[in-house]
Amino acid sequence: MTKQEFIEKHKEDTKGYCPCVVDYEGNVYECPKGHLEALMELGREKNLLLEIPDNISPLFYMIFQTRAVAVDYENQVYSDELTQEQRYTLIELSEVGLIRINLKNIHENIQL
Repeated sequence: MTKQEFIEKHKEDTKGYCPCVVDYEGNVYECPKGHLEALMELGREKNLLLEIPDNISPLFYMIFQTRAVAVDYENQVYSDELTQEQRYTLIELSEVGLIRINLKNIHENIQL
């Protein structure tokens, strides 16, 4: 969904936790069953789940391969660089109070 659709849907949430994934283009994906499942959906085209090395966190690997950002209220986990679209989405989510910006680049934790 677009960031605006996501914001409209969740702007009244009072629980203070709004997990989602932001793809390379800045689109937002809800994570009702967790970040890893949403990332697997994004990586389904290449079936990335079968490629995960034993010595790497599946979550980190999927973030690295999809170039997506795993987002919850207090942290945003990504690898390498954010796109401008991802930055805009995170800023807008922050401005409406759905997240608190706290970026975590895990790129150095991925050894392929």
